[in-house]
Amino acid sequence: MPFTRAPGRARSYGLQSRVLPCGRAAAFDVVVSLAVVPLAAMLTRRTQSTRFCIAVVVSGALSGIAIEAWAVRAGRWSYTEAMPLSPILSVGVVPVAQVALLPAFAAALAFRPRPRNGAIPLAAANRVEHPVAVTGVERPPC
Repeated sequence: MPFTRAPGRARSYGLQSRVLPCGRAAAFDVVVSLAVVPLAAMLTRRTQSTRFCIAVVVSGALSGIAIEAWAVRAGRWSYTEAMPLSPILSVGVVPVAQVALLPAFAAALAFRPRPRNGAIPLAAANRVEHPVAVTGVERPPC
């Protein structure tokens, strides 16, 4: 169920009517997400802090609100009845949450602390300490 509708377009799901405009919007969302993380890093000067995560979410939410308000007022798109709207700002909650939260999740994964030896913590948990199984058959190392 689509949350937005392009102005003046029939309800069609062809390449020209839905896929290309949504592709351009997705590419623009990626650009905004890539701009939000360095902005928050410059503001907080640290990437492994709670303050950095809060700065990513706040700057993403503010940019999402600004983009959505401009696009709706400029007639770039409108919302369907399925889109939950913010009662104060009259912008869609889903696109603002996307631009606010996805960069924060990506930054948390990218800048998570790693062990000093460079190993990924999950690899150590999956390592077999004893290559001989309970049955006595030797297993290859994982």
